[in-house]
Amino acid sequence: MNGFDLKYICPKCKVTGLEIKRDTLVCPVCNASLAIENNIVDFGAGMPYYGEVPREQMRAIVEEAKGKGWKKALYDNFFKSYNYLYSIAAYETRADWLFLLDLNKEHVVLDVGSGWGSEAVPLARNAGAVVALDGTMERLEFLVVRAEQEQISNVIGVRGSILSPPLTSEQFDLVVMNGVLEWMGHADNTTDPLDLQKQALANAFGLLKKGGRLYLGIENSHGFKYLLGEPDDHTGVRNISFLKRDEAGKLMQAVKGMPYRTYTHSCSGYEKLLREAGFEAVEFYYPVPDYKIFSVVAPLWEAGPYSYYLECLDPDSEPGGVRQNVKNLEKAALESGELRGRTASYSIIAGKA
Repeated sequence: MNGFDLKYICPKCKVTGLEIKRDTLVCPVCNASLAIENNIVDFGAGMPYYGEVPREQMRAIVEEAKGKGWKKALYDNFFKSYNYLYSIAAYETRADWLFLLDLNKEHVVLDVGSGWGSEAVPLARNAGAVVALDGTMERLEFLVVRAEQEQISNVIGVRGSILSPPLTSEQFDLVVMNGVLEWMGHADNTTDPLDLQKQALANAFGLLKKGGRLYLGIENSHGFKYLLGEPDDHTGVRNISFLKRDEAGKLMQAVKGMPYRTYTHSCSGYEKLLREAGFEAVEFYYPVPDYKIFSVVAPLWEAGPYSYYLECLDPDSEPGGVRQNVKNLEKAALESGELRGRTASYSIIAGKA
């Protein structure tokens, strides 16, 4: 199977069943057409640029990747000056959660907010086809170059949004939203962020086949590290994630002079959102130390695996440091059965019956 076997929705008349004619998608009803250029279909004309670096720099990185290779381009631009971004973009550890699933070459995957391709490429090695959905053309262009240089031929880029996906329902075995749901509030500043998150999850549910699964990687608003005063990962503001929304909004305005729109939730909050969207069999895992880059992932419905990790595998942290304090609290939470609600972040797998 390849990306061109997908079923798209016409952006003009909303009919399904666009036909492929010489690397062009053509609507059989209104004759609207979209070119398939460099293995990317653009349904996102007019979408604003989003990226960790300015647009011109991103365009230059794409050209560098074509000339000297994607690995060298990332290394030269970020290894010394922005090492955290280098780790996120270059390393495939961000996708290590995929081994929790039984992906095979019959499966079709949708990677929402695919970014630099650090998940789409390893997913493509294990699945039949991967659709990389992103709102930024330059990121998709980099991803396609990366896939080609890794000799991956079963990835297709689609510029568009999960809030109005240009793809027909029930055609994916897995939908991935890793570090995506919390940013929905910035996709439409006129709509409540929670409503946008609900819309994104409902759309993901609709895109899944029966028996399909959603992977969600995201922070826990009530994690121990935040309760100990660590800044929120998205706003840089301390103590904001676990406040009530109106109080968080006031704090954000006071500190940053802007609305608070990057909502994260507690464990029970995520479970409620997912079940309201129609998902069943919601499983929570703890990616340690963080879902963005982790070395261990432990199930949270039993204490044994993470208890063993803390006692036998996790080296001692700096005395009095945040990580050591978190460890001490996590050990106490394991004994009381409360760890599930206090981890730093979650890897969540939710199923569609």
